[in-house]
Amino acid sequence: MSRGLVKRACVLLLGGGLLLGVAACLPVDAVFVLTPIGGPPPVEVTFDASASSPAGAITFYEWDFGDGTVGEGIVVNHTYTQLGEYWVTLHCHSRDGSAYDSRTSRMVVCTNGPDVTFTATPSTGEVPLRVVFDGKETTPLAISRYAFSWWGPDRERYVIQTVQWDFGDGATTTWENDLEPQLFQLRPPRPLYATHTYSAPGAYTVTLTITDSFGLTGSAERQVIVGGSEPNPTAGFTVVSAFWEATDEEDDPEQECLSIWGEVRNDGAVEAGCQLTATAYDASDNPVGTITNWPAADTNIAVGSTQAFAFLHCALSVLPAQVARVEVEVTDAVQF
Repeated sequence: MSRGLVKRACVLLLGGGLLLGVAACLPVDAVFVLTPIGGPPPVEVTFDASASSPAGAITFYEWDFGDGTVGEGIVVNHTYTQLGEYWVTLHCHSRDGSAYDSRTSRMVVCTNGPDVTFTATPSTGEVPLRVVFDGKETTPLAISRYAFSWWGPDRERYVIQTVQWDFGDGATTTWENDLEPQLFQLRPPRPLYATHTYSAPGAYTVTLTITDSFGLTGSAERQVIVGGSEPNPTAGFTVVSAFWEATDEEDDPEQECLSIWGEVRNDGAVEAGCQLTATAYDASDNPVGTITNWPAADTNIAVGSTQAFAFLHCALSVLPAQVARVEVEVTDAVQF
């Protein structure tokens, strides 16, 4: 008998006073909640289908946990050990046949935290420099606490909780996710999109930090180089100390090198990075090898502070034992 014929038969039964027959002819409604909705592995999730109705018409609760395993029961637990997004499906079987069964799905997110990335456009230029930052490739991208449908918000989901931009020049901006459930968002917020104008030359490290709804945090950095129309005469570095020695052949049997180490200080007026150029000379004061090293090209040195450096110099035309002296020079990694 078709579903429509069964419904008409139920109406006749109701007309005859058999009220108990109505529940048996209604489709069941599969509903479940999950606690928590995810987290870092291993995460144990409880699935509760007690709200499915009518309970008396459901004969079997079947679960597909989305990772290749299944289960049964009104309330079940399952542990996720691998990172990923898993669609969990509840299938409520009706005692009146498969035509009255019901299915519903929810997502579980097993994550170590936000995977943060962003672009800076442009990343170099002269003052005043307006830069657009775009973190649209960050996951999770969702900013709403609710999934939307024509029937309104229906459930919580894995979302971004807070977004903080640090533009590297003392300016910051923070967005807190306090969205209320709503059917439409005509002008949704764009916390992963930001603009900032730099008014002074410098090398600025921009940081995007995101916290998700599980309290997990991720961050990413990009460098913006801002120059002026003329070189900045106040930027400068000093090699505070420089030491070197030939490596022991027993400790380094595959290659003979010079070990070079020391400290460099920022004596300028701006925070910036630097590069070192080490030149080795023999006893006749002939250059026998040059190497360029970047001890602080990605990490700016604050004004007045020092940065330690250490590296190997292996591109020599003589044995390290034949090196008489090593000269280390420092320059700006970025010329403003």
